[in-house]
Amino acid sequence: MSKKAPADYSLFDKLLYPILVINDEYDVIFLNTAAKKEYLQDIANGESNVKDRLDKKCYKISHGYDRPCHEIGEDCPIKELSADKNKNYVTVKHNHKGNFYKVEAYRDADDQFLFFESHFDVTELAREIEEIKFRDELTGLLNSSSFSSKIPEFISDTKDLCLLMLLDIHNLTYINQVYGLSSGDGLLKKIGGLLKETFKDTDIIARIAGGEFGLFF
Repeated sequence: MSKKAPADYSLFDKLLYPILVINDEYDVIFLNTAAKKEYLQDIANGESNVKDRLDKKCYKISHGYDRPCHEIGEDCPIKELSADKNKNYVTVKHNHKGNFYKVEAYRDADDQFLFFESHFDVTELAREIEEIKFRDELTGLLNSSSFSSKIPEFISDTKDLCLLMLLDIHNLTYINQVYGLSSGDGLLKKIGGLLKETFKDTDIIARIAGGEFGLFF
């Protein structure tokens, strides 16, 4: 079963990504502030037809179409969710600015389905995933795997003599035990910050493990 819809849609104005609330007749009954800003930005960029699309059908607002997506051979999350009342959400590719959007179905107080369409930038999401994959979460430096993979590329791109340096914080375990993990984490962040300030952006700086740091420059 789908979840109950929030009684106050204005709560979505606090979210930073666009959300549209849509009923099963394709009517957009609410746009949060981020959604309005996205389409108002389109107008500012010269898409004058966007103004006419506001407060109308979802396929008008999202795509600029004059009929539902499924009628022109594209995936329609509204149709898919309406056909399967047990399905709570579906993710489909959005053709607006090359983004993806996820649509979730909810029931309101009148047992009517509403659809919450949230947009997010795939390019930005991919960048964030890469950051998570190759960065140490605590210090923001490269992690061990990315440190190892970047060294051959660094060597091939430079004709100068290279230097590998390994640093180790002694007694980090003692610091964590006596002063607490937050103190140890604070020390690691401080050292990471000092290394970034001291070395060039083109140098390879990483937290390899625990209190160990690696530098290649």
